[in-house]
Amino acid sequence: MAKDLYEILEVERDVSASGLKSSYRGLARRYHPDANPDDPEAESNFKEIAAAYEVLAMELLERLGLKNADAANEADPMAPPDFSAPSDFKVSR
Repeated sequence: MAKDLYEILEVERDVSASGLKSSYRGLARRYHPDANPDDPEAESNFKEIAAAYEVLAMELLERLGLKNADAANEADPMAPPDFSAPSDFKVSR
């Protein structure tokens, strides 16, 4: 029987985007293989958490009406910041 993805990420079914991301990041840090070199199950736990996050994040985007995350990157609550755009930030020397 397949595991419940919400249970894997330790979140409720009505989780917000920020709550989902926060839970994923905490669990990913806790179960990362580099942080647990003596734990043979760390890699499989880490992969399971990453897969659950990927599925639930896509479901959340679809619920928010952002089915094409690439086209709606600005509205995507889980998208990384875009550093390619010019900035008004000036560095003084």
